[in-house]
Amino acid sequence: MAVLFTKTSSIAEAVALIQSISANKLPLILKRLVEKLHEPEEAAFTEEEISKLTNSLKISKNDVQLLLTTCTFFFSQAAFHNAKPGIFGRQLAAVGMDEDRVSIFQEIWTEQGKSVVSLLRKQSIATHQKHETTQIEFDHKELYQFFDQLDTIQSQLDSLS
Repeated sequence: MAVLFTKTSSIAEAVALIQSISANKLPLILKRLVEKLHEPEEAAFTEEEISKLTNSLKISKNDVQLLLTTCTFFFSQAAFHNAKPGIFGRQLAAVGMDEDRVSIFQEIWTEQGKSVVSLLRKQSIATHQKHETTQIEFDHKELYQFFDQLDTIQSQLDSLS
C-alpha cells in the first residue's frame, strides 16, 4: 500500500492538536468531518461552530482550521486509497499519533469508510455524466460568418494530416 501521508511540520502540529483534544470530543468532530467528506463545496462546520470549537477546545481559530483541514486530509487520503482501518491506523501512528487517537480514527473509518468511498465514487461518476446543451441564435449574416470560420478551421485540420 502506498504511503497515505508523510509527516510534515503542519501535520506534526495538527497531530499535537489532535492529541490535546479529549477522547470524548474528538469522535464528534471527526464524525462530522467524515459525513461531509463527499461534499467538498460545503463546509463541515459553520463559522459560528468554529468559534464554539475555539472556545470549547481552548485553541486559536487558526489551530481549529489546521485541525479540521488535517483530519479531513487524513480521511480523504484513506478514501482515495480505499484504505482498510488497520492500514489507516498504522499510517496515522507513523506520523506520531498516539494509540488512543489512532483507535478513534480507525473506529470512525470502520463505521463510515465504505459509505464514504461509495458516495465519492457516485459523485465522481455523476460529475462525468453531466451533459450540458447550449443554444445559440444567429441571424443570417452571423450564421454565414460562423460557417466560414468552421470551414477555415476544418481546412486547417485537414492540412495537418
